This record gives sequence, structure tokens and C-alpha cells, in this order.
Amino acid sequence: MNSVLDTTLASSIEGELAAIGSRSSRLQERQRRMRTVAVAAGGLVLAGALTGAGIIAEGWPGERTITPIGGVVASGTYVGDAELEVGTPPADAAFLVLDISCDSGGEMYVETGTSANDTGASWNCGDGLFDGKTRIEDGRLPAPGDTSIVIKAESGTEWSVNARFATSSSTPLGVNAKGETFGVDEDTGIAPDLMPARATNGRLGYIYTEDGKAFTAGEEGFIPVYLSDGETVIGEFPNCSDC
Repeated sequence: MNSVLDTTLASSIEGELAAIGSRSSRLQERQRRMRTVAVAAGGLVLAGALTGAGIIAEGWPGERTITPIGGVVASGTYVGDAELEVGTPPADAAFLVLDISCDSGGEMYVETGTSANDTGASWNCGDGLFDGKTRIEDGRLPAPGDTSIVIKAESGTEWSVNARFATSSSTPLGVNAKGETFGVDEDTGIAPDLMPARATNGRLGYIYTEDGKAFTAGEEGFIPVYLSDGETVIGEFPNCSDC
């Protein structure tokens, strides 16, 4: 039975998934947190948000592939909030790929996903560990009938951007012998029965979404990490402050 992943569970799982296929930077951590909170509130699963940010390694069933199409449709240098004119999206466009640079200043925010899901990515240009560049692969398209998007930045923050349209495709979710779905569902916003997780022993597998209720209840401890069959235990997933 599928269910929507809630914010607390998403945050806990996100902390363990963060290292999978990622580059260690506080910018990306900030982006993941913003995505996690927004994703949970909007009904999307955590794994979908992370994949959109390029965090999860390739190969999960249901994973989304975003492919830029055409050339740069908008570019420029701005200070503070700015409206970016990108033109009318092609019929097959699903997202905007935004390559953004900023070397100093404050918080920036970009809407991501689709208008049906109020998601976004946020980071701080003044973070000392930030290398000044980030890529948003699932930037939201202009609203129907519009040709521009708004990128928000704190007053005095100077930044530049290149924008391109992109297509999106997803592989099917896996289904095990018990009829349970597993993988990452980035299109419907409903969590599969089994979601990706990294066990404390480093092995990659799945946890039952329903098992995550212990996280939302504030209970500390461990839950099993399984193979996709939902039966073979390969490790444990932690929910504790000192483990």
C-alpha cells in the first residue's frame, strides 16, 4: 500500500541517503533540506527530490532522467530577485536546467518540480564551503501562458545564470513477488512500499515506508533494511542521535 512520505521521516532518511553518489558540500545539504521539507509538504517522496538534485546514484527503479534540449534560452547577471525571461517552453519540455553562480551574498531560492507540487531548492551564497556554482536540474517551467520565472535572492546578492529547457523520463517502479512496489516514484508523488536506504554497514537496500512511522513518532532505534524482496534483511537503518 503506497503512502505519502511525511516531513520528519523524509528528513531522517535524507540524512542517510545524502552520501549516495553525492559531492560533500554544505550547499547541497542546504538544497536537500529545502527540497525535503517542500517535497514532503507537497506530497512527493524524498527519494524523488534527491534524485532531482543529483544526489542518489543511478539505477533505482522509477528513477527520473532529465535531459537538456536545445541551447541556452536565457542568461545574465543579476542582483537580488530577478525575473528571468525564458520564452515559451517546447511541447516536450518538463523542466528548466539552471546553472547558477554566486560568490557572495545570502540565500537564494528556486522553484522546482511542477506547479502541482510546491517544491523548491535553497542555498546560501555566503557559505564559506560553497564553491559558487550549483545546477538545478528540475527547475519549474513558466506558468501556462507565461514565458518567465522568478529566481529569488537576498538583497545585494549578485548571481548569474544560464537556463535551458529539458525533457524528463522515468523508469517503471519495481514490483517484487509479494506485489510490493520498490524504488523511487518521482512522478506521482506517492511513496512506493519499499524506499531506498543505506544501512549502517554501508549496504544499499530498501526500508518499508510503513516502518518509518517510528521516525515520525520520535522513537530512537533501528529498522531493517531489506533487499527488494522485502524479506531478506541486509542491515539496519538508524534513527538515533548518537549512533
